[in-house]
Amino acid sequence: KQSNKQKHKYYNCCCSSSSSAMFGFDIGEFLVGDPIIPHYFREVGKDDCVGVECVDLSRVYLTSFVAHCLLFSLVWNVSSVFAKVFQTIDFQDKVHWCICIVSAVHAIVSAVGSLIFTILNDVYDDGVVDRHVVEQDIFSCLTAGYLFYDLVVHVFMAFNGHKDFQAPALMLHHFVGAFGFPILTLFPMSWAAGVWQVTEMSGPFVNMRFVISKAGYRNHWIYYVNGAMIFFMFVFFRLLPVSYFWSIVYNNYAVIEKVLSPSMFLVIFLAGGIAGTVLNSMWFLKITTGIYSILTKGKIEKETKTA
Repeated sequence: KQSNKQKHKYYNCCCSSSSSAMFGFDIGEFLVGDPIIPHYFREVGKDDCVGVECVDLSRVYLTSFVAHCLLFSLVWNVSSVFAKVFQTIDFQDKVHWCICIVSAVHAIVSAVGSLIFTILNDVYDDGVVDRHVVEQDIFSCLTAGYLFYDLVVHVFMAFNGHKDFQAPALMLHHFVGAFGFPILTLFPMSWAAGVWQVTEMSGPFVNMRFVISKAGYRNHWIYYVNGAMIFFMFVFFRLLPVSYFWSIVYNNYAVIEKVLSPSMFLVIFLAGGIAGTVLNSMWFLKITTGIYSILTKGKIEKETKTA
């Protein structure tokens, strides 16, 4: 029988050689270790797994949390040296600047990964949705770790009196994701997490809007192009995937009901799904109101100058 060490050999070789050489830390060996948080994440039989199947999801969660904290620190230090405007803004805006850039990086990784392993994954071509997709479960825990990091930053800033971070809707979004995505890995519901993570495709444009504004480009064409991209990305990667999510629920209700216990169905779909849908609808309304305001303002200014 092939040993556990032999089964992990390919994964470790591909995923951890660079980290071992640079930092003296074998990330691949760490990720396939015993569960750090048992029973909360989907666990695999270490004697029967091969490659990425051996990855412990609780370790992915922890690694993601630490990695995003380190990325925040890196962005802060790099911005302090190379971005002159960063040196002039106050502490609250500096934190906001950093979390926006970190969020943009995460959104690209999470959305592209989920697009590949869920929306474009031919494993679902047979119409069967109740299955585990290991790669998607890994991305789900990567996203959950990020959301927990961002939630910690927001709570810290909010309790220290920074009003821009006292956003109940955003905290609810992060709380549901940070604790909901790991729960989803316990069930053959990888597609549900994947569809929701694809909605993060609009994230880079939303987050970079703050950075563009603070960098002095609020009246520049870049700012307006960014606004247009936010609108279109929100339509195609927020509203459409959410509609797709509910269509899957509707067409596979009987299967999903068998897979999930009644309590989990309520938590995942009625709480998580409806909360996500309402939040996306609120944000889209806010975006369209903002665009209408800008267009109306431009029209009024033009008429005033003509008069």
